[in-house]
Amino acid sequence: MIRTDSTNSPKKISLGRYAPGLLLCATLATIAMSLSKLVWMQNHGLSNLTTAILLGMIAGNSHAIFQHRGLEQGMMISKQTLLRAGIILYGLRLSFRDIQQLGGTAFAIDALVLGTTFAIALFLGKKVFALDDKLTVLIGAGSSVCGAAAIMATSPVIKGKSDDASIAISGVMIFGTISMLMYPLIFEWNRHVQVIPLSTSGFGIYVGSTMHEVAQVIVAGKAVSDSAGDAAVITKMLRVMMLAPFLLLLPFVLRLLKKHNTKVIRPTDSSESRIEIPWFAFMFIGVAAINSVLIIPTEIRTVLTNTDNFILCMSMVALGLSTKISTLRQAGIKPVLLAMSLWLWLIFGGAAINYVCK
Repeated sequence: MIRTDSTNSPKKISLGRYAPGLLLCATLATIAMSLSKLVWMQNHGLSNLTTAILLGMIAGNSHAIFQHRGLEQGMMISKQTLLRAGIILYGLRLSFRDIQQLGGTAFAIDALVLGTTFAIALFLGKKVFALDDKLTVLIGAGSSVCGAAAIMATSPVIKGKSDDASIAISGVMIFGTISMLMYPLIFEWNRHVQVIPLSTSGFGIYVGSTMHEVAQVIVAGKAVSDSAGDAAVITKMLRVMMLAPFLLLLPFVLRLLKKHNTKVIRPTDSSESRIEIPWFAFMFIGVAAINSVLIIPTEIRTVLTNTDNFILCMSMVALGLSTKISTLRQAGIKPVLLAMSLWLWLIFGGAAINYVCK
């Protein structure tokens, strides 16, 4: 009996580690969904997802109880596993025809944005800000591909330090969150002055090709319209799928730079690291394809959509709780300036690329 209890106890402890963080994310997500139904919130474009990430950021940066280590396990599940599940289920809102219509243009824009952003990151990080090479690559990967996921996937390839990854993630999260709140305002301003003649669908492509995180893309796109949100998610998913080829090409790029730099990152051997393939992006496409050929009963679709909304809200809360302004303060000004420079390029340079390729 003693052995039975000892073998069972680790499982109970393990489950207990996830519960506090998951409960906190679920509670704040419920509050966010309730607040978003208020007329004032709706009139000011504050959707449940926007409200959820804002609540998370306020909580995570304001009170010590929300920064307790006991919350980390559950927050990680919400921020990663639930987010990916929510993105996969989002495919139920799209058809394969939607993806096909945007595919060629969105792919070309994504490739140009990714390539130019990463090249600018390497130049500014080395020549202008004189940052550590590994930190430069991590900030560049997060800005050019898909935020925190790209940073965590790139770190083992270049033997990056955990502190560098934390700094890079904080940078892309903070500037990505600013974009998430700012892009809908940019759309309204552009709709009146017509600086760039973009439709709601075209603006969705702009959002998906230039914002850092998938979650932020969903929030910003849906704040404009459903069609903009759909176009934004499709474009972002195509960009996420570029993570695998990006990681495959990264060692060759670093070796090429070795000819021009005295100090260069030495990538890990293929035996020491493996390329992370973002399978959830392909599963998202698969769910959209299933939605295109099967008739899903309305009752089931409603349940799945409501579930998707809730777990996405939990993910937004977790992302907000993990966005620590203090991390950037401790890192110094130069990493912040690099992240901000790439953020500005994504806004203005990305707009130019979208205009040329539309």
